[in-house]
Amino acid sequence: RRGSLSGGEGAGDRSKLTNAGSTDLEVA
Repeated sequence: RRGSLSGGEGAGDRSKLTNAGSTDLEVA
């Protein structure tokens, strides 16, 4: 998902980042 982060599509990504961030941490 960091790849998507680089794209920075907007606030929508930030929302996913908050949720996805926690998920990514667990996956990582």
